[in-house]
Amino acid sequence: MFKNKVSESDLYNLNGDEDFARRTNFGLNLGAGYRIGSILVTATYSKGLCNITPTYEGVDDDDDKTTHKGISLAATWFF
Repeated sequence: MFKNKVSESDLYNLNGDEDFARRTNFGLNLGAGYRIGSILVTATYSKGLCNITPTYEGVDDDDDKTTHKGISLAATWFF
């Protein structure tokens, strides 16, 4: 579920493995590619800049920071 601020009552209404995350994230992407004949190979790295862990009411914990990170590889065949 997406929520920027979480209250204690929200925690009691969760079903199973649900968790909270912030609605908005900004990040940077860096990619490179190389074409060999009719094949293009690309690699991309993504890094989130925002903390996606929501603020919990009544909890004073600034150490809980979570960001997105990702790597992608792709091969394209031109015909």
